[in-house]
Amino acid sequence: MKPGNDMPMKRARIVAGVAAFAAAGCAALTGAGPGSSARDCFDALVLAEVVGQVPGDFPDPEYNGHVMSWPYFIDLRIERVVAGQIIDGEIAALSVQHSYWRDDLGTRKWWLRRNAQGTYNILRIEGGARPGLCPAGEAPAPAYLTPGPGQTLDDLRKAAEQRHGSRP
Repeated sequence: MKPGNDMPMKRARIVAGVAAFAAAGCAALTGAGPGSSARDCFDALVLAEVVGQVPGDFPDPEYNGHVMSWPYFIDLRIERVVAGQIIDGEIAALSVQHSYWRDDLGTRKWWLRRNAQGTYNILRIEGGARPGLCPAGEAPAPAYLTPGPGQTLDDLRKAAEQRHGSRP
C-alpha cells in the first residue's frame, strides 16, 4: 500500500458497516430454493403500485462510510392478490433499496412477508429465485427497521419524512 493510500481501510470499513447493517436485521431476504427454511417464504404475492416512499435513516448514525442500500418506507396500492392473503387497498411496507422506485413503473409484482412490527417487508428477489408461500401459522420475520424503546415505525417514518421528504 502506498503512503497516503487509505482505500483498503475505507473498503474494510465499508464491508464492516454493511455486515453490521445486515446483522442488525436490515438485509433483504432473497428467494427460497430447495431446502431453504420457512423464513425465506412470502405471505402474499400482489400486483401493486408504489404510491408513497420515504427513505429511512441508516441505523448506525456513527458510520461514515458508503452505504449502498438502506431501509425505505413504501406505500403500496394493491390492485390484485395473486397468492396468499392480505387486505385490499393501501398498505405500508418496508424495503431495503439503493434509491427511490421509479414512479413510471406502474403496477408490478411484489412478494410481501409479514414482519414483527405489524407491517410487511418487501422481499428482494435476486437471480430469478422465487420464495415459497409461508406455512400457516408461520411467525412474522424480523422487520427491516426496528424502532428504539418508546418509538414506533410511524415515529421513525415521520422523522425521516421531515429530513428527506417523500415522493410517489
